[in-house]
Formats: sequence, C-alpha cells, structure tokens
Amino acid sequence: MSDLTTSIPAKAPDPRSGLAYRLLLRAAAVVPAPVQRILRSGPVGHLGRAFLDRVAPAGRYKVLPVRAGMLAGTLLQVDLRKQRDMIAGAYESEVQNALARRLSPGDTAFDVGAHLGFFTLLMARLVGPEGRVVSVEADPFMGRNLEANLARNDSGNVTAVRAAAGTVAVERRFTPGAGGGIGHLADDGAIAVEGTTLDLLAERFGPPKLIKVDVEGAELEVLAGGARLLGEHHPVLVVEVHDASIRAEAVELLRGFDYEISSIEDDPSRRHHLIAVPGGINRLTQ
Repeated sequence: MSDLTTSIPAKAPDPRSGLAYRLLLRAAAVVPAPVQRILRSGPVGHLGRAFLDRVAPAGRYKVLPVRAGMLAGTLLQVDLRKQRDMIAGAYESEVQNALARRLSPGDTAFDVGAHLGFFTLLMARLVGPEGRVVSVEADPFMGRNLEANLARNDSGNVTAVRAAAGTVAVERRFTPGAGGGIGHLADDGAIAVEGTTLDLLAERFGPPKLIKVDVEGAELEVLAGGARLLGEHHPVLVVEVHDASIRAEAVELLRGFDYEISSIEDDPSRRHHLIAVPGGINRLTQ
C-alpha cells in the first residue's frame, strides 16, 4: 500500500497528541495529485514515510474523514500507519479515475477483495442510491472493519458478502495478515472461510457493469469462477495482478472472452492493474 508524504518541518511537533498527524493530512489534501506522486517517490518519499510513522498517534485504528478527492467527507476506520493515503484521498488515484470513468448512477458493481471498503464506498457514491455494490471480503478481521465503515456511512446500496471468491463455491482456508495486515488464501490457512464464485454472485445480485478484483494472488481463480458471466455479459474488469506470470495468464484468459486489455500502474507503490473492456469499446486509460 502506497504512502503519502509531505515536506518535513525543521522541528517535529509533539507526536504524542496526534495533532501533527492531523495537520499533515489536512495540508496534504490540498497538494495536487501530480505533486503528491513526486513527493511520494524516491528518497523524499522514504524520509516522509519514516516521519509520518513517527508522528502517527498511538493506537492503530482510528475513525477519520477522508480529506479530499472523490470520497471527501467519508468516514473511514483505518490503520494510520498503513492507510493514511486513504484518509488523504490519494489512494490508488489511477484506479479511482478508472472507476469514475466507467460507473454511472444506477449501475451494479462488484468489489472482490474489498479490504476496508475504500473502493466499495467510492463505487457506492458513483452508482448512487439507485445503483448497487456487492462487496466481497474473505478476511474475517477486515470484513468486520468493512462492515463498520459501511454502517458509519449509511451505505444502504451496498451488500457485504463474507466469502472468498474462487473457481468453485467450496470452503477455503485463509491466512490472516500479521497485525491486521493483508491476508491471503492458503491450503494450510488457520481460518475456514466460505467460498463463492463470480457466476454465483451474478445469479444472486444480477450481472454487474464493472468488477474490481484485488485478491492477493488469487486473481486467476476469481476470473475462472466467472466464465459464464464474462462470456455472456462482459462486465468491465479492473484487476490488480501481483506478478508477471499471473498477468500473462490473466491477459490470455481475458482475450479468450474477447476483451481488450490495457494497464495502469500506481506510483509509487508500483501496483499493477489490468483494465479489461469488451472488444470494440474504448480503453479506460485513453
């Protein structure tokens, strides 16, 4: 997860109060996105992240309003040392733009691997009260935080599904991330979680216009579990891919369903996303 940095003052304010952290977030909210990307990269970014870690108040999870961007005013319960760019509104800005270009009021969207709900809440805002978002999260810890974030924002157009999306709807094993970090599916995982598929979700909630996928290496399983949905309805896909081999296989699979593929990369996290649109439709990044 990428981090937001700002200029480091000559003398750090008292880190015990948390005031320094809130002031820095407020200042960062007015910094243009291109400048943020420069500040977040390289040596400046490294120093800035170290400083912000130092001034982050004690206690990992806090409820704060998003300061700027498409989700400005949304309340999020976040880990201040891991998700401060969510509170600044700068989290994966290129993905935010891709979603905003493709979703409209009244649409249905799936967020598979919803984590704390940043993109779920963005989708909910984009599709409006007449639309619908299905938010799928396997991690029990993150699922509780997701549901809390949905409740505090009165997200009546969102349905949260506690399950792992995959090839078939069978019980899966899940390894949670250390200290509430990002977990993943694993055959020897400590936690049993319910399984589902994109096809089953589409049967239950209706076919979506767009699906966002971020599942920490299980991307191919998720896509394979939606063969009927992809073949018949061709939703737009925004898929985070976690290594080159997964990317190559995902591109081959999606081209078999007559998708055109482009990509975006978040800076400085270097997170790579595939954007898949049905053949003949202009690419999202153009």
